[in-house]
Amino acid sequence: MRSLVYICCVAGLVVAACGGEEDTPYGAAGEACYSNDTCQDGLICAVGYCITEVSEDASSTPQADAQIDAADVPAEALDSADSAGLGDETSGSDLLPDPDGVINEDGSNLEDIPRPQDIAGPEEVASLNDNGGVDDTTSSGQGGETDDGAGTTPACSPESAGTGLEDAESPLFSVAVESPSPFLTDLKSKGFQFYPDGNLTVLSGPEGLEVFLPVGTLTMRLVGPTLDGLVVSPSGPILAPSGDINTPHQGYAGANTVLDCSGSRYAFFHGENHAVTGLPTPPASAPPYHATMNRATALAGSTDFLVDASPSILSSAGAPSYSLPKIAYGAGGGTIFNPGSDYLYLYYFDWDGPQGIHLARACKAECGAAGTWRKWTGAGFASPAMPEQLLAPSGPSEALVPVSPGTFDAFSSISFNTYLNAYLMVSATEAGITMRVSGNGIQWGARVPVLEFVESEDATLGQFYPTLLDAETLSRDITGRFALLVYGWQADTLGQVAPHTAWSATLELVRSEDAQITGADLLSLVRHYNAATGDHWVTTQDAGPGYAVEAVLGQVPANSIEGTHPVYDCDSGGDHLASRFTNCEGGASAGIMGFAWSTPAPDRKPIYRCFSGLGAALDHFVSLDPACEGASSEGVLGYVK
Repeated sequence: MRSLVYICCVAGLVVAACGGEEDTPYGAAGEACYSNDTCQDGLICAVGYCITEVSEDASSTPQADAQIDAADVPAEALDSADSAGLGDETSGSDLLPDPDGVINEDGSNLEDIPRPQDIAGPEEVASLNDNGGVDDTTSSGQGGETDDGAGTTPACSPESAGTGLEDAESPLFSVAVESPSPFLTDLKSKGFQFYPDGNLTVLSGPEGLEVFLPVGTLTMRLVGPTLDGLVVSPSGPILAPSGDINTPHQGYAGANTVLDCSGSRYAFFHGENHAVTGLPTPPASAPPYHATMNRATALAGSTDFLVDASPSILSSAGAPSYSLPKIAYGAGGGTIFNPGSDYLYLYYFDWDGPQGIHLARACKAECGAAGTWRKWTGAGFASPAMPEQLLAPSGPSEALVPVSPGTFDAFSSISFNTYLNAYLMVSATEAGITMRVSGNGIQWGARVPVLEFVESEDATLGQFYPTLLDAETLSRDITGRFALLVYGWQADTLGQVAPHTAWSATLELVRSEDAQITGADLLSLVRHYNAATGDHWVTTQDAGPGYAVEAVLGQVPANSIEGTHPVYDCDSGGDHLASRFTNCEGGASAGIMGFAWSTPAPDRKPIYRCFSGLGAALDHFVSLDPACEGASSEGVLGYVK
């Protein structure tokens, strides 16, 4: 996903089964597995390895029952990230190349993925709990029944009729966005860049808040008592690219969702393979990477994740094909919406099927394991999310938010918004960040603008990878009227072009029938004058000692809302000036003071940049007077309210 083009990475590929052929001897302790029946008697398959079976003696304690001998698990599955920054790489026994070394019928160099029916579900896999023990998570499986003591009730099935989401509204609304602030700054202080590179997750833990996000090609974790006090921990990634062409995350492993489920913690990550063969190759340029959605499981007592033995949970509905300006094959960039019902919902982007945002669903009891997801087809969730062969199309799916040439909506964060009483989607687009609402999670309304790319006179500073968190609870799934928008912005603190890093801004949602509560989305543009130096200073900030307020020119947006451009606070040798250029026309920059509207409107008035004097006496100022109060005019700087 590390790309400065609009749609960045979301891929990974689907690969290799563990456990061997049918005539392979059953696995011994510590050997790779994909279901209990591939382990020797007395062993079970957990986190992709055969381990000592848990005793079910009712007289024993849960702690004693759940003991797992560390000798049963390969060392590579227990090692944490090393000081070189290499995190959880999939071990060689997790994802295996074809033993005969030949190219498959689909043209790839990877072994066929296991069929969904060959993959162990929660009823067969004992999940590690927070104590390093085992939760005996059971499920009757698709179409089965559970006994509640008074009879039987149907078990959850991803293919059940209906969406599983409560009906809601689709109201008209607008968004008021406050000034941006640098976010997750400890990452930058430690030399990281290109973050967030997807959605982030906020959880509560023993150390306070835990934040997980894609950074560059990795997944990192930060902890702290508050959002302002987050620090990188551990120092290296908790999930990293494998570097192995036979894995779906050869070149990228970015977790967009971290989820606690049935006593275990899972990371659902966008994987990219930049070296897989058998794909259409464009002339005279590097081929697109291949993307899938995948799952990794946290190791007991560790912050690291181990990629599941059968990791890939979802791929494209279409066969790979190439046309400019395609950057990816497959499907990915997905994030999970957990509304608190029986289901998990995965909203993702498909590059080879009907392009746009798609949706898959899995029963929460299955914890999102491979083989449990079904895609929305337009009539229901009946389509398998994974194919039986790598690079082959999976089941068909319908684009909920289709894209047209030159446009896209992707990398979306989904919540149920209690103020709007609607499902709320925030997405990256070809021109900035937008929202949409839905009354059912399937049909989505028109874009509502939030932020657009910052367009100065000499640069474009893109904004990507938005995540919306409730301003009070920090929930990503349930949000309210006030929320925290976290996103990547290609700018440093002075508003200069830079690799994207995390920024945050508080926003208020305003229904069409309601009045806005706060006014922090607008800043007062004030003209100051220093009589001792003869210098005017027009800014939205405090001008400091020696400067007296001369006039309030109006109000300007605090952030890059639709139809605005940035105004920089500059100093050219003691002559303060407002500029539309990132380089301050050769002066020193104090950053972006605010954003002026670019076009007139009935409730807006033009402001003019003016100057008087020459040389050392040169003095720039801003005026509402087209004649610049008798001084010289340099034209309209923008429009204010």
